[in-house]
Amino acid sequence: MNVNINAMQNIMASLCRPNEGMRVHDIGGLRYSFTFFHPMDIHKVIDGGPWSFKQATLVLHKFAEGEDPCTVKMQSVEMWVQAYDIPRGFILENILRSVGKSVGTFIRVDSNTFDGIWKPFVRIRVTINIEKPLKRRMKIKKEGGTEGGLI
Repeated sequence: MNVNINAMQNIMASLCRPNEGMRVHDIGGLRYSFTFFHPMDIHKVIDGGPWSFKQATLVLHKFAEGEDPCTVKMQSVEMWVQAYDIPRGFILENILRSVGKSVGTFIRVDSNTFDGIWKPFVRIRVTINIEKPLKRRMKIKKEGGTEGGLI
């Protein structure tokens, strides 16, 4: 994919809307470094993902001090998944945690899930291995054997 760095920087800045600005650098091998100048902007971008550019998902990684960006294995992406058709009595933290674990590595449930307002789906934050296919359905069951059907 041929990428114009200035175009990428402008498009991503308009999507991410960093308070303190950002810079994009091509580091080779279809890898790009995004530099943010305020920690709040970094958290906003990581928590707001996944992000895409030219219909390609951007796999993000916050680098530790001294970490080589050219050697880090980029195989997972954090994202919000939406689980539909969960019966009301099954919208419980432990069940939603299990749903998240069936998709990837569970991170958290959207705090708005438990605000008492009915929604057609719940959002669960997970880390997904991009080298594996996504699961599309799962059967859920409450403790005691009550089945909730497929989601």
